[in-house]
Order: sequence, then C-alpha cells, then structure tokens
Amino acid sequence: MTLVLSRVVSCVMSMSVVLGWFLFEAAVFTTVSYSAARISLVKIKFFQMLLIGLLVTLVSLVPNIGWLCGIVVFVFLLHRATKDGVVDCMWVAFLAKPMTWVLLLLFTSPWTYIVNS
Repeated sequence: MTLVLSRVVSCVMSMSVVLGWFLFEAAVFTTVSYSAARISLVKIKFFQMLLIGLLVTLVSLVPNIGWLCGIVVFVFLLHRATKDGVVDCMWVAFLAKPMTWVLLLLFTSPWTYIVNS
C-alpha cells in the first residue's frame, strides 16, 4: 500500500512540475508576444494574446516539431485575431519566439545550477 501511495504522490508531483512549467512558459510567451505586437503596431488585446499564447504553448509541447508548429499556429491565430498582414504577424512571431527562448534560458539556468550543486 505504501509503495502504491508513494508512486501516486510521485506521479502527481511530476504532473505539477510539468503544469507549472507550462504556465510559466505561457506567461513569458504571452508577455513577450504582447510587447512585440505593441512595438510592431499590431493592435491586439491582452486577453486575445493570452488565449493565443496558451494555445501556442500547448502546441509547442509536441516533441521534435512542436516549436515549428507553434510558430505556424501563432502566425495563423494572430493573423485571424488582428486582421493584419501575414508579414506583420510573422515579424511578431520571429521576434517573440526567440526572445521567449532566451528569457526562459536566463530564468531557469540559475535554478538548474542551484539544484545540481
């Protein structure tokens, strides 16, 4: 019974870590994307960008091709939400996605160093 309980607790803890990472990545991506959209004069509300960010982060969880599918979905949804040109939406995507990767690397690398030392 104790072994089953410890496995259940371990499974729940690992799911909470994945859910926490997903929400953290979605928050960073949404904030960076909204800032990039405002800089490139694409008019979108923050709530719309939040929904797009959650969907793109969910699609990006697919192994191997998720990052590419996430960019395509982001451009498509941003184009549909704002009715702006595809080139403007691609500019926002290619500005936001690498910036998100850099920020996630900067935010998480100190924690990896602390945990492993």
